[in-house]
Amino acid sequence: MDKQAQILAFASETFDVAGANGNILILGLETRPDRDIDAFATDGKQYCFIGFRKHFAPKIKATIEQINALGHRAKQLRYSGNVNMKRLAIVAGLGAWGKNSMVLHPRFGTRLRFGALELDITLSTEVHDERTIFAGCANCDACIRACPLNLLRPFALTEKEKCQAYLDLDDPTKTQRCDLCQIACPH
Repeated sequence: MDKQAQILAFASETFDVAGANGNILILGLETRPDRDIDAFATDGKQYCFIGFRKHFAPKIKATIEQINALGHRAKQLRYSGNVNMKRLAIVAGLGAWGKNSMVLHPRFGTRLRFGALELDITLSTEVHDERTIFAGCANCDACIRACPLNLLRPFALTEKEKCQAYLDLDDPTKTQRCDLCQIACPH
């Protein structure tokens, strides 16, 4: 087995889903009651993403260590204006856009949370269409109807800053979260 295949195999065993696009390795874990990746706390000054730190970070660390042991380097990509994890996941073939503007996966629905590593080795040259639409959304508007602020249009969130599911990293006093569009999603 070549090094690329070894890296993808380890990532697939460690995470619920794993895929690659070029030298970017996309990793996904399902958030669920016994593994709440979305859990966070705030002291009013900053957020602490305790769910990510508890469940995701150790797996990321183990994956980086495995890549290093194979003689390659990897660094974790952080969420930022330049890194769109949802787009990276779709291009890597890990799902498709849902009407709620989230990545929908055939097995995990909207419950996947993503992280990414940038490697010094190309893992895949296959690129999936970033405009891929989840087929189950064609005749369904449950998520759109569930939004209490009417912010969803098919496959688009019209005003991210008003969406109560997003944490405003500049305002750690906000502690309410709304996931009604995800809860309503039958997929």
